[in-house]
Amino acid sequence: MSDIQVDRAEWCKWLAGHRTIKSKILNTSISNKEAYFLSIHAATESMFRRILFVGLRFNKVTYKEADDWLYHNDATPERTKFPCLFDRLYQSNKISWNDVIESDPGLKQLWDLWLDYSKIIRNHISHGIRKYSDEWLLCGIKIDQELLIRMDHVLAAKIGGSVCSDLTKFNPRLPKGSKGMDLKEITDRKPRPPRPKITLIKVKEALNNSINKMRCKADGAQELKHIMEIDEFPSTTQHSRSLV
Repeated sequence: MSDIQVDRAEWCKWLAGHRTIKSKILNTSISNKEAYFLSIHAATESMFRRILFVGLRFNKVTYKEADDWLYHNDATPERTKFPCLFDRLYQSNKISWNDVIESDPGLKQLWDLWLDYSKIIRNHISHGIRKYSDEWLLCGIKIDQELLIRMDHVLAAKIGGSVCSDLTKFNPRLPKGSKGMDLKEITDRKPRPPRPKITLIKVKEALNNSINKMRCKADGAQELKHIMEIDEFPSTTQHSRSLV
């Protein structure tokens, strides 16, 4: 694995023309391979999310409703459900997931490696399960970089634009949305319960409240201990005198 090379000319050139993905990794460097891997893997997940978003827009779902649906129903891509949803969203374009991954030699294998290697490493690191050496991380970085470039290239040729770049540049343009589209019918999925929303102000208030309660409890326990020590002192003295 020591011969794995990342950030080669093809990647740098592609990245320069895809600002959406570039913005995901601006503040990371290959010098910190773990952080760099996590940022690029997050970029791949962003690409998959935008693939679904564009699919919803092709079905005339408004920008806001498509974004809201993804917020409440989005899940990390896996081997069966993601392709099924893709086929559902792109059926009007007469494009299937198999059409996409079989259009480029090696793309199906990259998809499998993303699922069975990169995705697992990302989960292990993010959840503190284990650490990985630089060789493992470099391999994951290369898989994700290649997947981004080749998946985007194949899709752009089929749907008229890059999901990793400015969506207003699609040709033909994405359809104008119509409010109130039946997302259950379009996606063939039962909507999940809405994810809870909380403002930053409320988070700060709850955090401060929790900290203050802990401090009050700690102060109260310290004060009670002090009172008990005072109460015990006379009885100890009196007991000592009774022994004289």
